[in-house]
Amino acid sequence: MAFLVLLLLLNFVFNATNVQSTSSIIKPGSSLSPINNSYLLSPSGQFAFGFYRYKNGYSVGIWFENVQQKTIVWTANRDASPFPSDVTLVLTTEGTLIVRPKQGQDVLIANTSSHNVSRLATSASMLDSGNFVLLNSSGGILWKSFDFPTDTILPGQRVAVDGKLVSSVAESDHGSGKFLIVMQGDGNLVQYPVGAVELGAAYWASNTINAGYGVSLNLDGNGHLYLLNDTGFNIKSINTNYVNASGKSMYRATIDTDGIFRLYSHSSNRSDDWYTEWSSSNYRCDPIGLCGENSYCVMMDGEPICRCPPHFDFINETQKELGCRKNYSLVACDTRNDQTFDFLEVNDVSWKDDAYLSLSSKTKNICRAECYRDCSCEAAVFENESCKMMKLPLRFGRRVLSGQITAFLKIGGELAGVGTRKRKRKLRMDMLIISIAMACLTLGFLVVATIGVRKYRAHARKYKRVLRLVNNRVAEDVALKSFSFEELKDATNNFVDVIGKGAYGTVFKGVLFDGERTVAIKRLEKVVAEGERDFLNEMKAIGKTHHKNLVRLLGYCYDGTNRLLVYEYMKNGSLADFLFKSRLKVNWEGRVEIVLSIARGICYLHEECETQIIHCDIKPENILMDDKGYAKIADFGLAKLLMPNQSRTYTEIRGTRGYVAPEWHRNLPITVKADVYSFGIMLFEIICCRRSVKADVPENEQVLAYWVHDCFKANEVEKLVQNELVEKSKLEKMVKVGLWCTQEEASSRPSMKRVILMLEGTVNIPDPPLLTSFVSSSLSPINNSYLLSPSGQFAFGFYRYKNGYSVGIWFENVQQKTIVWTANRDASSFPSDVTLVLTTEGTLIVRPKQGQDVLIANTSSHNVSRLATSASMLDSGNFVLLNSSGGIVWKSFDFPTDTILPGQRLAVDGKLVSSVAESDHGSGKFLIVMQGDGNLVQYPVGAVELGAAYWASNTINAGYGVSLNLDGNGHLYLLNDIGFNIKSINMNYVNASGKSMYHATIDTDVLTDLMIGTLNGHPLIIDAILSACAVRIVIVL
Repeated sequence: MAFLVLLLLLNFVFNATNVQSTSSIIKPGSSLSPINNSYLLSPSGQFAFGFYRYKNGYSVGIWFENVQQKTIVWTANRDASPFPSDVTLVLTTEGTLIVRPKQGQDVLIANTSSHNVSRLATSASMLDSGNFVLLNSSGGILWKSFDFPTDTILPGQRVAVDGKLVSSVAESDHGSGKFLIVMQGDGNLVQYPVGAVELGAAYWASNTINAGYGVSLNLDGNGHLYLLNDTGFNIKSINTNYVNASGKSMYRATIDTDGIFRLYSHSSNRSDDWYTEWSSSNYRCDPIGLCGENSYCVMMDGEPICRCPPHFDFINETQKELGCRKNYSLVACDTRNDQTFDFLEVNDVSWKDDAYLSLSSKTKNICRAECYRDCSCEAAVFENESCKMMKLPLRFGRRVLSGQITAFLKIGGELAGVGTRKRKRKLRMDMLIISIAMACLTLGFLVVATIGVRKYRAHARKYKRVLRLVNNRVAEDVALKSFSFEELKDATNNFVDVIGKGAYGTVFKGVLFDGERTVAIKRLEKVVAEGERDFLNEMKAIGKTHHKNLVRLLGYCYDGTNRLLVYEYMKNGSLADFLFKSRLKVNWEGRVEIVLSIARGICYLHEECETQIIHCDIKPENILMDDKGYAKIADFGLAKLLMPNQSRTYTEIRGTRGYVAPEWHRNLPITVKADVYSFGIMLFEIICCRRSVKADVPENEQVLAYWVHDCFKANEVEKLVQNELVEKSKLEKMVKVGLWCTQEEASSRPSMKRVILMLEGTVNIPDPPLLTSFVSSSLSPINNSYLLSPSGQFAFGFYRYKNGYSVGIWFENVQQKTIVWTANRDASSFPSDVTLVLTTEGTLIVRPKQGQDVLIANTSSHNVSRLATSASMLDSGNFVLLNSSGGIVWKSFDFPTDTILPGQRLAVDGKLVSSVAESDHGSGKFLIVMQGDGNLVQYPVGAVELGAAYWASNTINAGYGVSLNLDGNGHLYLLNDIGFNIKSINMNYVNASGKSMYHATIDTDVLTDLMIGTLNGHPLIIDAILSACAVRIVIVL
């Protein structure tokens, strides 16, 4: 009997342990631990969440449990150190999921702590989708791992705008690796090396730029990888030949450690391996950045390996991917010595185009000679009759078997001597012959020696002057010269010859080096204390700049309180003189060349300097013309320098009114995109040969940027050049570049490198977004101002309501104005003298002439990335507030009234409330609710708690996170949180020809309408449920 009891007890203990190990829910007070190997299993046993072995300890993650080789699909805190075995994973009563060590600080995994009890996690669950979630007491999802992917997405998961996947370091190291794939705000899915996004160094892209707003990457349960826009349309299938093969039940898409994005499938057979269904590249050297600086990738036995060019050594022989360094040193650049340099030739290796200068070159030898003559050139790449001059290090090298790329690496010192041994032998023979000849002539020279001595004394002073001039000019090639104030005072004859004056100083003409060189000397005024502290560092950095489109800074003066800059003298004046004062207008071809020259100079400052420089005052007065008519950028006195680890800076407003970017006035971070904006304004001036603001023209032409926009929108760009004969396509190209450069949001502006590519015609220029946003401006009922979406389909602003006005969104291009959203719907209507304003604090308000402001939307925050700086009406019908990076921080789609539109969803606990009447948009008697149990239900207002429903979708417990969705084809359906359609509401929907607009509305008479309209649509009602006393779904055609 005792033995039987013992067996029962052991069986109980075994079962209890097993339950603990395979539970699917964590409650407060329970825990998981590496010691007892406890974890959460999803209901089907397909996925597990918990601790897994990692390096010399454990990490917290999610993996496929029912495959032979454990496959990690998500890791918490992936870049943190592994945990020891004595930790526990706990869901606290405060709603936080933590790893608790025996000693030391807790480590946060997920946090839902909140004063709102409905936002507090009370349990955690591992779902069959592979999504680990924290739930509130009603079963609603508060946090999910799907929102924080690492290197993998699963079916039902999506990567939204600005979302990314980052590769792991190695198969055994799940920390953040070298490569990422980003869902960009422009609709393009792009792969980059980590840290190279700003450089535009992509190696794969979906090529879906401007394909729609809110584009996301999606993977469905059939292994289909595709892009959806915010209206639910599939804009591109990534794996176009996907097939849901029989027996294959599991999929994942992963950016692997080698930088290639792959879609994998696994059959239901546990012993099978993962099969690659699709990959972003079949050539494993395609991902740039596999090999470090000065090294290149080649394929060897099917595997990518890194190699060094000749006379370069690996930085670390055991980690060859770290790159190479040269094993020689270049001697000082002296073009008078033919034996100073030699070249190593490397064929069929492609490098990133980091050229500071690109030249047309017919042959390899010409390209090599050009690099030889240029002291700044350390390498040259010849391809397709183009010679690209570069500095070391070279980046992103990879073998390409085209036979058309040759790189020349300049070497010097002893190595150059090895390369020129034959020349040296020939030189020794020549010297022997010369020596014999010299011996014969020695006697003759003795005869004239006396005469030479006399002449020497006469010319000694002249030789000293020449020597001083040469020394000074050699010094110019090495560093800036420091002048005393007295020297520059003498050079300018006591500062009498003024040749220019600006906000920060006066420019004088001067002469240096005993009258041998004319210079321009700028005397800085009102130098602030901070500027004085940084002055020498700025001079040191500026002195290293060297580009044919920059005015050369020769020296400076830092003497007491005096600060002066010495520039090369440009006798032809400024671009402003050419554009606005000259009687002879520069022809179109000349103006295009000027634009390109300026763009190349700014690009050098932004991307090619050792220290990045933001000019901060790009304008025609700061573009000088040399004696050959080339444009050069001048005046670095206003430039704010960035250290290498910075990409943006906060600083006081610098620059000239009319050219400064909007972010200056919003106290936002200033990046190189501020210069891009100024360049765009100046580009308009160069196109039109007029100032950006001009009073003596018609009102619609006074602000040049607005006039250019209007002309482009009306397809009348030829008005901008008056009677000048310019090919329209070329003119439009310049205008489009300018419109892109002057976008309100800095993140929407192109880099200067891309601007150059646009101007040269290397890349296509998409149509820029037209003015659909406002900032630091207002809308008013008096002047009937409102925002239109780009296509003109939707409008946002004031509309007539009762005896006044309300703020809302409506269909603009239908005969009968149809309101789809109202702000503050239960508030009183506004009088006509109010204005709608987006404040600098990030709030959207209605401001009356007297009384309190009325809040419409609020994004004010101590976090600048959450602060709205502009607002826009999208073509989806979504009115949004955007931050300085163009990210959406508030949207009307999150606050529906009685209507949803295609691409909008009604999430858990979301509801639509009917209006009081057709003419009264206040909250009415009926509502439809997306319940946490998965059921979509209609109630009278106030009767939810009573359970007095009059219609339901009958989908209780059909899944977690169920939402109501309407797509662009008029399909109204319910999705669960893994993206599966659990029920079609309108089962017999048809996307009729020519029908392009839909909205679903709970009407004032308890009816839920699905409305479809053409551009001129008149409604036709079709009953889906015939009993008007219950509910009907109405289709309006």
